[in-house]
Parts: sequence; C-alpha cells; structure tokens
Amino acid sequence: MRRVHTAAVFLLLKAVPVSSATLSGQIVDSRTGEPIAKVEVIVPGASKRTLTDQNGVFNLSVPAGDLQLYVTTVGYGLVKKVVHVSDGPSPPVRIVLEQDTAVRRDSITVEAGPFDTLNSNPSSEKSLSKSEIQALAMVLVGDPLRATQALPGVTSDNDFRSEFSVRGAAYERVAVYVDGILTDGFVHAANLAAGGLTSSEKLSLSIINSDNVSDITLLPGAFPSNYGERTAGVLDLSTRDGNLVKPMARLATGLLSTSATVDGPFAGHKGSWLLSGRTSYADYLQRFIERISGAGRSADGQSESELNFSDAQIKGNYHFSPRQQAGLSAIYGLFAAGQTLAPGQSDLERLKGLHSHNLLVNAFWRYTPGSHLFLETKVFGLREDSKDTNRNDALLDRTKHTEEGFRADLGYAAGSQKIDAGVYTSFTRAKKLAIGYPVAGPPNSLEDFDRTAAQQSYYLQDTWRKARTALTVGGRVAHSDLTAQTIVMPRVAFTLAVYENWTLRLGAGTYAQFPDFDQLFGFFGNRALRAEHSTHFNGSVERRLGTRTRILAEVYDREDRNQPFGFYEPLLVDDSPTALGRPYRNVLRGHARGGEISVQRRSANGLTGWVSYSYLRTQYLDAPDQLRFVSDFDQRNTITAFASYRLRPTVDLSTQWRYGSGTPFPGFFDRKGGSLFLGAERNTVRLPYYSRLDLRMNKAFLFPKWKLTVSAEVLNVLNRKNLILVSTDPVRVYSSGRLAANLDSSFGVLPSVAIAVAF
Repeated sequence: MRRVHTAAVFLLLKAVPVSSATLSGQIVDSRTGEPIAKVEVIVPGASKRTLTDQNGVFNLSVPAGDLQLYVTTVGYGLVKKVVHVSDGPSPPVRIVLEQDTAVRRDSITVEAGPFDTLNSNPSSEKSLSKSEIQALAMVLVGDPLRATQALPGVTSDNDFRSEFSVRGAAYERVAVYVDGILTDGFVHAANLAAGGLTSSEKLSLSIINSDNVSDITLLPGAFPSNYGERTAGVLDLSTRDGNLVKPMARLATGLLSTSATVDGPFAGHKGSWLLSGRTSYADYLQRFIERISGAGRSADGQSESELNFSDAQIKGNYHFSPRQQAGLSAIYGLFAAGQTLAPGQSDLERLKGLHSHNLLVNAFWRYTPGSHLFLETKVFGLREDSKDTNRNDALLDRTKHTEEGFRADLGYAAGSQKIDAGVYTSFTRAKKLAIGYPVAGPPNSLEDFDRTAAQQSYYLQDTWRKARTALTVGGRVAHSDLTAQTIVMPRVAFTLAVYENWTLRLGAGTYAQFPDFDQLFGFFGNRALRAEHSTHFNGSVERRLGTRTRILAEVYDREDRNQPFGFYEPLLVDDSPTALGRPYRNVLRGHARGGEISVQRRSANGLTGWVSYSYLRTQYLDAPDQLRFVSDFDQRNTITAFASYRLRPTVDLSTQWRYGSGTPFPGFFDRKGGSLFLGAERNTVRLPYYSRLDLRMNKAFLFPKWKLTVSAEVLNVLNRKNLILVSTDPVRVYSSGRLAANLDSSFGVLPSVAIAVAF
C-alpha cells in the first residue's frame, strides 16, 4: 500500500503544471553603455541559452523563481548573476559586461564616447582600451609597452625591446607614469653580446603584466601641466583594481610564461583587493638571445644561456565612505640572466650573469566631499638594483637607485571653470660601480659614484568651457638640487568644436628635463650640465563619421635645445680611427617636425581598429663641433594598422601591421656591402625598412561555472628579416680598446599559443 501511495503522489506532482515566465534584458558595455551583440546568455539549471541581437537584447522562456545566469562573449569577462523571475512577463534586466580582465562592477561606471579624452583638454592624446591592450600585448609575453608600439607617432624597429621612441625622441625622454608615479622606464632589461663584450643594445620586457593594466594613454606633444620632468612625451599606465562584486580568479599559461590573478571585494563590498603573479620559462627566451647575440649554443656548441623573469603585484582599495578612500599597491620584478661559458673563454669583460630587482610601492588617500572638489595624495617608493658579473663572477657593473616621494593633486570645478593644482616631490639616491678589465693591465674603476638629490615640481592650470570651446592656461615650476635650477614652464591648449562633427585642437608649451646621474657623474659625466629644454607646438583636426568612427589629422613641431650630447663615439678623423672621449655637454639643439593622419573605429560590435600614417623629419646641430645629424630615431615614414573583429560569440580575430622606413645606425659608420666600417659622419647610414605582420585568434569555451580561452598567435607572418644593430657599449670600448658592431636579424615566423581560465 505504501508503494501505491507514493506512486500516486508522484503522478499528482507531475501533473501540476510548472509555471513559466519570460526573461528579457539587455547587455551593455560598462564604459560606453553601448549594447553588445553576439553575447551568450545561459541558464544552466534550465538548460536554456540564447544570443543577444544587434541591440544587445535577449529573451528566454524560463521557469519562474530564482535563476543563475552566466553571461559572456569572447573578449569580455564572465558574469554570474542571480535574477528572480516572476510568473508571466518580468521586468527586463540590464547586465553590464566588462572587457576581459577588467574590474567587475554591476553598474556602468563611465558613460563615455569611444573617443572621449581621459585628460582635461589635451592638445594631443592617444589611448588604448582594455581590449586593445589585450590584443596588442603579444600572447608570448603579455607586455603592455609592446601594445603601445602600435600607436601613431611611435617608432619601434627592434622586436626584442619594449622601449620605443616618440616623434624621433628616445624613450628616456618620455615620462612613464604608473598609477600617477613617475618611473625610470620600469622594464626588465638585459645586455646583448657584441664581439664578446657587453652591448649598448638590450632585450627588455615590461615589469607589469598586461592583464593588470586597465588603460594606457600616450601624450606625444604639448601635454598638460599635471605632467612633467620629461621633454618629449608622456605614457600614463593605470593598473586595475580588484573586482567589486565577488571573488574571481584567472590563470593563464603559454609557451614562455604563466600568470595568475585572484581578486575580489572586501567584507561589505567596501573596496577590493588583488593578488597577481607572473613567471617565465627560460628555454624559449634563450633561443631569442642566441639567435641575435652570437652567444650560447649557437656560437660554440657548448655554452648555454638563459633568462628568467618574475613579477608580482598586490593592490587594495578600501572605501571608508562614498567620499573617502585609501589604498596600497606594490609591484615587484625580478630578472636574472646567465651564460655558462665554454672552456677557453678568456675575455674578462664577457658577460656571464645579470640580476636585477625593481620595486614600486604606492599608498594613496582620496577625498571627494562633493561633485565640485577632488583631493588625492600619494606616498611612494621606488627601488632598482642590478648587478652584472664576468666569467670569473667578478663585478662588471652594479647599480642601485632608490627614490621616495610625495604627490598631491587638487581639482575644483564650478560652473564652466575647472582648476587643477598639485605638487610632486622626490628624494633620490643613485649608486654605481663599473669595473673595467683591459687587455693589458690590472682592473680599473670606470664609474664610481654615490649621490643624492631632491627635486620638486608644482603645477597649476585653469580650464574654461563654454558651448563649443575650451581654453586651458597653466604652467609648471620645477627645481632640482642636481643643477640648482628653478625652471618655469608655461602651457596653453585650445579646443573648438567648429561644427557638430568637426573639432580643432591647438596646444603649445615649454618643457624641461634635468640630467640624470650617469650624465653628471658617470664615465662621460660632466658636473656642469644644465637642464635640457623643448618647446612644443601641436595642432589637430578631427572629423567624426557617426558616433564610432573618426578621421584625425595632426601636425607638430618640437624645438629642442641644450640637449646633453657626449662626443665620445669612435670615428674617422683624416682617415684614422679616433676616440675623442668628450663628456656630455649642453651643445645639441634641433627640431622634430611632422604630421600624422589616422582613421579609427571603436565599437563593442563589428570591426574595431585603426590605420595611421606618420611623417617625421629631424635635424640636430652640435655647434661647437660643427656636427650635423638626424635623430637616432629618425623614421621618416611609419604606417601602423590594427583590426579586430568578433566573428561569433566565442571567436574573434585580430591583426596588426607595422611598417617603418629605416632608422639610422647610431654613430659614425659607413656601410660597404653587408659590412659596417667606421666613418666620418654621424647617422648617415640607415637600417633597411622594418615591416612586421601579426595575426591572432581567440577562441572561448563556455562552461556552467568557468570560461576557457585559447589564444593562438603568429608573429611576423610574412617572415620579414628585420635587422638590428648590436654594438659594443661605449664605456667598454674605452675600457678594452676594442669596438665591435654587427647587424643581426630579428626572429622569423614565430607561433605562440596560450590558454586562460577564468572562474
């Protein structure tokens, strides 16, 4: 009887109709609010799934009650959301998607247009979104600085370097800010070998993983007053915060490195935390070095070389109230290179080992009492240690650089007016010791200094906006103990929206950069050096084609003066090899002039990317020596192109192409056939043109509680044999009396695969 009763109850329950309902909603991009098509919406418990239409809208017939939704598409993060569905039609839900590895929020944080500027009325600004950084940073290394190399006005013809030049100026003249803190480039770097000696050429890699960078902004000319300390441009990187909704994790591994990130909210959702780490595999990178350095197994069949890098980041933000926040961030990088030399390697200046450590600690407090006032203070510390050793593990070079500082920024807006002001103070100590090992004679000290200095800068700018116009007037004052100079730098910017879709921008300003410790106290140092100066003039016209496409044309003139120049490179004088060995002097003046034109489309749907062409001419004069030459980075013609397209909810394709006419061989060279010889003129011989085409595909696999993304990339698809110059470090030339310079090819076709798991 009990079995009959149970069966009857089961049949009665089965006969009761399950109430159904209609779940509808819209998926939008968190930054712009743009509806996103081809997004997959899954209800695992009900085995239901659908795709959003061109308006980002979806409709599903589901059981009534509480349901778990999984929402994602390739290039965007995975959202898990519980919704309550009532009988019959339910109110539509709005779900916000963040680009892959970005901060997760449940609301739209910035309703901004695709080309809105991040700074206040800049005369020239180029930016990369989170998805663009991910597509351009290379699967192999995930380097955000390499993503920057695809921007208009940027020159990079060395596939082994993260550094780049901006409008003919060296990377050392570009201010690299990480979360508002000025760094000294912040890259892992290793010298390559040239004729058995350490070289001026380097292999380098950013210390920051691209997964942890939220956006990148390049200001290549006439940049505003809240940036300073460099004379050519600004690169501003912002690292992302932890997720504010729920704990998340991401693990990625590829042929060269593995990285992991875990992040989430604090209790009560009063802020967020983030932990991240990345480490490399040496064997793959080893083959890079051997191919271009002539060292290692490829050179003698016995020696072995290896490089390893690791870096980590912790970050926490705590919200005491909606008006007050505080946080702490720390980024640490470790880089090690080693070479096991074969028996018989007798050169005492041959590099055997390199170790370097980098650390950036940044604590901040932010106070926003209302919509009109903003105040932020930062206390920071930087440390860089590096050491090179020779075949006997004896010291070649040792460098220690520490810096502590304070930054405060104030913003006040009232009506059509906004005032920005701030102070940046730093205290720096630099120590360096370099030992030379001549062919004949005992070791000697090449460089040996231990110096400290303080530097302060203050800025103020006022921006008026009315109808279609904006005018910014401001300036910056900087003082350095190194040169005992105080320098005033006025700046101005003007924007006019001529018609609804036309915008004119003009900007001008003066800039200064104090000499570094090497230029003052190093082997070619001169303690009488003064600051270098530049004056920028920038103008652009922008034409919008709808809301997602624009044409941007820009012209510029940068006038440089008092640049430090050391006339120490070997050259021919009356057909005889000569090394003058003159120290740095403020003798160089010249200009960089050119223009850029680009067509760009940005959208959460369809094709996104740009095509740009840049033209540049430089000319410099060392008047005391009557020496004229073009910049070391004078690339007359540059073309960059990037395109990305989401084919399906789980597949997207992207490609980039960079072309540049040949840059000079820095130094006094003549080229006869395929060989280099000393010459009497500087920078007259050029490298062949540079060209590289890369392809990338991302394929996402969606599971009930996690997401797997496979990324496949092929670098240098056309197998272009791009050449780089590897020459002896100038200091080592004077130490050993030997100069080596040769051309080596970069990598050929280079495939790479990586997988990433998010849950």
